[in-house]
Amino acid sequence: METLNIQLSRILLSIEADIWTTNLTWLSLRTLLDSIRVLDVKSIDDFYEQFKNLFFTLKTTTPRIWIMVLHFSEIYDELQQKKDKIKNIEDVRLILDKFIIKIEKELREDTKKIIKNWVKIIEKDDNILIHSPSSMVKGVLKKAVEEWKIFRVTLALQSENKTEDMIIFLQNLKIPFVVVPEFMLSNVAWDIDKMFVWWITFNSEYKFIASTWVDAAVSEIHYAHKKVYMFMSTKKFSLWQTEVKKDHTVHKLKQITSNDHRIKPYDRIKFSHDRVEVELFDNIITEKGIMTPDQVKEDYDESYKKRKLWRDKHFVCEDLN
Repeated sequence: METLNIQLSRILLSIEADIWTTNLTWLSLRTLLDSIRVLDVKSIDDFYEQFKNLFFTLKTTTPRIWIMVLHFSEIYDELQQKKDKIKNIEDVRLILDKFIIKIEKELREDTKKIIKNWVKIIEKDDNILIHSPSSMVKGVLKKAVEEWKIFRVTLALQSENKTEDMIIFLQNLKIPFVVVPEFMLSNVAWDIDKMFVWWITFNSEYKFIASTWVDAAVSEIHYAHKKVYMFMSTKKFSLWQTEVKKDHTVHKLKQITSNDHRIKPYDRIKFSHDRVEVELFDNIITEKGIMTPDQVKEDYDESYKKRKLWRDKHFVCEDLN
């Protein structure tokens, strides 16, 4: 029987694969707010105990999603600080509502800055390799069209739903494109000018956690001496030490039985994400500006130091070992 931790891990991983980390985070915050509206609790102390259990479960999921853990920890701290003033669930809802509005405002501002910096990279007649159908990638391409930039796209074929979603987007904006199987990039690398990559998080090993296949594609384009750019919000740094068992990249081991009687059952490993070395990118585009790999490392180290008290409070405890 699956534990609550395993169930939540599986649910989050499945949703993230469809809508990406940022949208998953907002969905989770909104769902939390909606659930509080109908939550039946015996007392405010009962609510605090339930929220504490929820927060602990979220911190121990595999993978552990930094941006969600960060925002839920901020909610946890805010509720703890105002516990004496909170009289009922309505007070909790008002605090959460205010918090979510603040976070959404910060996200919109950061997104505008990243898109502004990103669009500067696109030059006339560029052929841009795209794999990710994330909202950020779409936002940049849309902004480039609005600025009358002339470019075309090579779209790497992946899952049917994600590829078709990106095709609809490109066709609606009348952006010229071709679709190429992701395992055949070596045949078109000569014609590609730039590759644009969106990420999930950046860890203490200075590696980006991204969609599966990204590491192979980035490596191939990098060694073809074409420009590769990563676009990121520094707020999505995973500011804890990467642990093998709790790393964002997880795998499933499944025993496969073939219809061919000559083949005995065998084990297949399937990974959820890729790890990509920061050095494989020419530049990293952030809300702070355009950075080199070394500058991103320095920024990460500085952010990591600033979060020491936060880690001590929320992660240095026996039940998380």
